Amino acid sequence: MFWWLSALVVSGLTAEGWTRVRLVRENDRLRRATTRDSLTGLLNRDGLQHAISVHPRSSLAVLFLDLDRFKAVNDTLGHAAGDHVVASTARRIERCRPADVVGRLGGDEFVVLVDTDRADPHVVAQSLAAHIAEPIEVGGRLLRLSTSIGIAHGPWTDETPVEILATADVALRRAKEAGRDRIETFSSDLRAELQRRQVVEARLQRAIETTALSAGLDPEVDSATGRVIGARIVPVVVDGESFERVADLEEAVVDANILEHVTASAVRQIRPFALRLDRLALADDFRFRIVLPTRCTARAWRDGRLTSIVRDLPLHRFTIEVGADLLAIDPTGARAVLDDQRRRGARLCLAISATIDWTAVADGSFDEVRLDTRGLNSESRFAVARAAIDLARRFGLTVSTGPI
Repeated sequence: MFWWLSALVVSGLTAEGWTRVRLVRENDRLRRATTRDSLTGLLNRDGLQHAISVHPRSSLAVLFLDLDRFKAVNDTLGHAAGDHVVASTARRIERCRPADVVGRLGGDEFVVLVDTDRADPHVVAQSLAAHIAEPIEVGGRLLRLSTSIGIAHGPWTDETPVEILATADVALRRAKEAGRDRIETFSSDLRAELQRRQVVEARLQRAIETTALSAGLDPEVDSATGRVIGARIVPVVVDGESFERVADLEEAVVDANILEHVTASAVRQIRPFALRLDRLALADDFRFRIVLPTRCTARAWRDGRLTSIVRDLPLHRFTIEVGADLLAIDPTGARAVLDDQRRRGARLCLAISATIDWTAVADGSFDEVRLDTRGLNSESRFAVARAAIDLARRFGLTVSTGPI
């Protein structure tokens, strides 16, 4: 009798059910959009942090990967080529570790979560490095990119996902600083370094906000004669009647904008003194050394923010030191800017590591190389220094030493 009412009820329930299905699908789509990287489909930062939060703490290892000198790909071949390299690398990581959680933090930075009950993180890192090192075809060219990897594993206690990722990032930075194409594991000494960096960065940020930055000078001495031949400009943080020297900005500061600001502030402080330098009884070859920060963006270099640091200085009294990475970021632009500073009288120095490609200095664009042998044992350090001195002499370059 009321069959039509029953049909209507069933029809209504069916429509409601389809509405629910559509809502579930839409929620899934939105959830994927907020937790997945649009280029690679991998988990993004939010997705990774959630995955870390639900992973058993007792068996969690985090691998932080970064392609070596990837910025040079973007700057020489274009961003489309860079995106192709990133997407290809993502697929390789997934094929290598199909059972693991894989994510991309942005740029060329990837994270892999490894269950230590099933695999050795170091063995996994070696396998990933080998897969990533295989050539990638881009626009008819074969590119070979190595990767640096930082490993962090427990025991974890109350660390947040952000803090866990930060520990792996510190291990990655150690791998980069030791020459790249390396695997480094987070350790107690790196934990102390992480805490130190966080404290220094916070203090520098406060110093910027309160204009408490000033400049100090570290004398540079000719080891053969004992004569003072220059001074390195060293930023210091002034706190009342005391001041604290920022020994090594590249090591201490994580944020590139802070690094740039601190360097520029120190040079501004020394500018009035430098303008009167010719009136003082100093040797004709006395020079200040400005170390331009490597860990700044290519945009900061191209936009002139870094070169504005040396604007209006008597450059015949200055040595401008840059890292090899800065040349990799923007080879053409960096050369043009440095050549201009050299024409104005500046002496140019290239800071190099043990693994430097000497073609970077073979064209006569530099007057000096500054050797950094950190990460090497005493025997290797001596051998590398000897080899560097011999090579530098062939190119007519002066050799100085950086941190050892």
